[in-house]
Amino acid sequence: MVKRKMLFVVFTDDVCKLNHAFMYALDFSKKGHEVKLVLDGFSTKSIRNIADRESMFSKLFTEAMEKGIIAGACERSCHGCNEPESDRNVVQIAKDENIPLISGMNGHASITSYIDDGFELVVF
Repeated sequence: MVKRKMLFVVFTDDVCKLNHAFMYALDFSKKGHEVKLVLDGFSTKSIRNIADRESMFSKLFTEAMEKGIIAGACERSCHGCNEPESDRNVVQIAKDENIPLISGMNGHASITSYIDDGFELVVF
């Protein structure tokens, strides 16, 4: 089997798509592939759901953190992209959960280094 390098960039806040992005990333990881996952855009508000330790997302998120596949979350998106009273302002929760805030592109997450390193891109 050829080992692959997969970068999952998740923008959606749709629970089904979000859960599947994590399931696919974890499946690749379990099968020996190198996997990284970045939360960006609306997906960052899902960080609020980590506290519900019984939810499927929280369980998938915890497993992904334990396996070290979560590269981080877009810092600008975690601030709510400057939307007043945004439900995406999850910076403190991200910090409390030890989720790295990625800001290499003027405050936004940059994926260039992953692509330069040979990662294949999967976007949700």
